[in-house]
Amino acid sequence: MDNNIKPSKTSLNNETFLNKNSHHQPTFLDEAPTFKHINDLKKILDSRVESFEIDHISKIPNHHEMKNVKEASKLVAEYIRDDKHIMIAGDYDADGICASAIMLDFFKYIGYKNVSFSIPNRFKHGYGFSEALFLEELEKNPDIALIITVDNGVSSFEAGELCASKNIRFIITDHHTLHQDEDGNELIPPCDFLINPKQAACHFPYEEVCGSLVAWYFTRGIASSLDIKLEAWQRSSLVFLVGVSIISDVMPLHALNHTICNYAIKSFHHQKRPCLETFKKGFYISKADSTMFGFKLAPLLNSAGRMDDGKVALKFLLASDEKEAYYYFKILKDLNQKRKILQEEVFQEACETMVETSNLIMAVGKDWHEGVIGIVAGRLADKYKKPAFVLTKSKIEDYKGSGRSFENVDLIASVQKLSHLLNRFGGHTGAVGLALKFENIQPFIDGFEPIYFENKPELSITGKISHTLINMNTLRLLDKYEPYGNSNAMPIFYAELYVKSFILKNKFIEFVLYKGDIEFKAMMFGVEQKPKELEVGDILRFSFTLNQDSFNENKVVLFINKLF
Repeated sequence: MDNNIKPSKTSLNNETFLNKNSHHQPTFLDEAPTFKHINDLKKILDSRVESFEIDHISKIPNHHEMKNVKEASKLVAEYIRDDKHIMIAGDYDADGICASAIMLDFFKYIGYKNVSFSIPNRFKHGYGFSEALFLEELEKNPDIALIITVDNGVSSFEAGELCASKNIRFIITDHHTLHQDEDGNELIPPCDFLINPKQAACHFPYEEVCGSLVAWYFTRGIASSLDIKLEAWQRSSLVFLVGVSIISDVMPLHALNHTICNYAIKSFHHQKRPCLETFKKGFYISKADSTMFGFKLAPLLNSAGRMDDGKVALKFLLASDEKEAYYYFKILKDLNQKRKILQEEVFQEACETMVETSNLIMAVGKDWHEGVIGIVAGRLADKYKKPAFVLTKSKIEDYKGSGRSFENVDLIASVQKLSHLLNRFGGHTGAVGLALKFENIQPFIDGFEPIYFENKPELSITGKISHTLINMNTLRLLDKYEPYGNSNAMPIFYAELYVKSFILKNKFIEFVLYKGDIEFKAMMFGVEQKPKELEVGDILRFSFTLNQDSFNENKVVLFINKLF
């Protein structure tokens, strides 16, 4: 921690406790329903999706509804017919990798070979399609005629100017919030076309989408301009990657995003990508759901850009056979394990040295690994229930880092108010990246004021559930409303069961609970010591999510997230 920034005296919250003196239900249950019959739960879940205008992939908005898709597609079609060199400029996170794979696979499916790609290295180039990356790629491929960015580009002002100066056509496809001038006017980098639902002139009905969805919509426009129709499995392959990106980028699960993710989950076991067969075998995957996407596949893809080079993840997705896929899978799995270790180290240091105000958490280090600071910011935001920022000294810039929102704080809008303190920044409502000089960190802390968007926070507990409903039938019902995530939270239940046995293992407790003659397996993670006064025979009051037991597909396991 740098000496001029005062660490917080706030101690870490300890949510792992057991109040044996309390014989009453927590007060939050006064507002939560009680589920005694499965239809009680079904009514709640139905209410979440009853307003959706879309309930099938065939009903999604037309690609021409997204501004500039039609015009930009005609330009790409012209360059394809003239066999000109097209370069895809992606990003190193899971969304950017998937978006790059979507574009590259699309060109492969239509038989166009005069295509290359570029993925920035976080540690060498920084974020996005920068001037340095542009010059590097141009030196390798001097015949580049058209550059298409995916999941980035709204910050590529210098690269856009260079494209214009060298007569290289430039199309930006992105989903991040555009920069603004002092009067609130949009600032758009020099380009031939900008495809981004967030630009003011775009009337696409869904603004909060991921970069992969924008890229996929663009491929649909190009196919239309070329009068080409992909085979069903090819179309499915591209949509699947959009679903992965929606979950990995924590996009709100409104009608469009929910419908695409639902399709991706249902099509998982029918996909023909060799990398997915390798992934299933490597992680013993039998069930596809949003949890698997968000906690297994997305972190694996993200690990490359966080720890080494995003191209490793892209090559994994594009692998032509299982042998090639397994080669990259091993690298990714090793990188992800290293990421977990580094992430925990930085998180502990950040907790010890952070600054806490009424509006934010700020942690600053001198040599924290850049690849994990975004995850750490997210953990701090979850733990302290407010927006969190984590910065580290950078080899490229002064201090750079990431911010993560909490609940209904519009983070990018909040940060834009302090743009005069920043070298650069970008992002969306839930997450931002930023860089600034050290002397501007304290003014940033002092000046940060959250801007909120209208969104009623979801009740943390879905309801109290009867022990007779903790079974596979209830889990099957929950599966029908997948995916779960942002704006469609995984149902969290409250229960009171007796403790038959428990054992403390490596940072988790495994319970056997019971009521009447029914026993339940339960697990609580992130626990280093036994909760106070917990004994066999006690009533355990807790909240949990219902999951399939990975060791017995016909059984459920309760993942406990809090004791009361």
